[in-house]
Amino acid sequence: MVILEELFAANNIGENLTLKALQAMPMNQRRHATIILLGESFQTFTPMQAFQQSVHAVINSSEMFLLKQLIEKAVADNTLFLTSFREAQTRAYSTADKAD
Repeated sequence: MVILEELFAANNIGENLTLKALQAMPMNQRRHATIILLGESFQTFTPMQAFQQSVHAVINSSEMFLLKQLIEKAVADNTLFLTSFREAQTRAYSTADKAD
């Protein structure tokens, strides 16, 4: 789980080096994490905003009082979304192990 503030060590989101590093991370590594971006410029759980920032979910800072529930929802959504992929990956690995 990674929770990042949009202006972390930056004056604007374009200068956020941590976000840029996460966005550049290979997808095979990103699939094993849930990345949440907090900020005033986001509308909570807007899929297009999350997609634009290459994160799993965006949360508006004004909803910090609901942070626990929002994190739980983001993790559950990510788990549900990637369940089929993870099962296929497990089957592929077990098949490769049997072939050796």
